[in-house]
Amino acid sequence: MLVGECLLPTSGLLATASAICLFTAIAFGFSLSSVSGFAVLLFILVVTPALIAALVKTWPRTKMGQKILNRYPGQLAKRVVHTTSRGTPLSQMINQTGIAETDLQPNGTALLAGENIDVVTEGQFIKAGQGVCVSHLEMGRLYVRPISPASEDANRLTESPRSLETPIEDFEES
Repeated sequence: MLVGECLLPTSGLLATASAICLFTAIAFGFSLSSVSGFAVLLFILVVTPALIAALVKTWPRTKMGQKILNRYPGQLAKRVVHTTSRGTPLSQMINQTGIAETDLQPNGTALLAGENIDVVTEGQFIKAGQGVCVSHLEMGRLYVRPISPASEDANRLTESPRSLETPIEDFEES
């Protein structure tokens, strides 16, 4: 019955019946003699955990176990490594720069390391032809952010602070 509980969806009905049968067997063993009662008890205490351990190990390989777990044997042991079409792991693409091949709104294609790769932006719209940098890899997708000359100019301007007291004519045109 315990084996049947692991193989059939009975919602614990067979496990309950199995437990009742085990206790009944122990009671009958002790009703004959204390030696036979202890023998039955010892047998149940040794065999039942071994049987449960074997069932737990083999249950994911059964059709019912595969349906309930939605996994197949060995699936947890295999680590999925996402790669490009040339076989380069996507994790090696982090911090690489490239050019957006299509408009990224938020997903599209970018040319990175000589390959057209599907990418996703971090939320902003990036026009085709604009420079991009890979920020991170999440769930097998490369996330990119724009790199543009305007952001470099903004960094240069913030390095030399401007005062409000300086007349506008003193600033060079940028």
